[in-house]
Amino acid sequence: MGRSRRVSKKLHRKYLVDVLYGISASYAWRARLYQAGVGTEFVLDARKLDDLPEEVRADVRRYGLRYAAAWVPHEWTRGWAGYEGHIMFRVRPLGFPELAEYSANNPETIYGRPHVALTKMADPSRR
Repeated sequence: MGRSRRVSKKLHRKYLVDVLYGISASYAWRARLYQAGVGTEFVLDARKLDDLPEEVRADVRRYGLRYAAAWVPHEWTRGWAGYEGHIMFRVRPLGFPELAEYSANNPETIYGRPHVALTKMADPSRR
């Protein structure tokens, strides 16, 4: 017998920030989301967890959790005033979009190190 919707929502909420942190800390995921373009979602579930910390992968597998991750425009976020120059990632539990969380990512280090083209875009004096 499957678990109730209420319990599923609680589990998704409990591990949401861990998944978001895993995406934001992974240079591979940052690059993947950035290269895919704004609004392109990637599903994270028991089968698709590459480049995330083992603890996060274990929790997602253990509870059969499913999330979607995307690079989103700053206008789609709420509560992130002052981060307009950052690349915003959203992670949301599939089935519970109201639980979406966001992270602000430095555009100069989206690939895990300062990126020359992005650095030039961020600083007009370097063009």
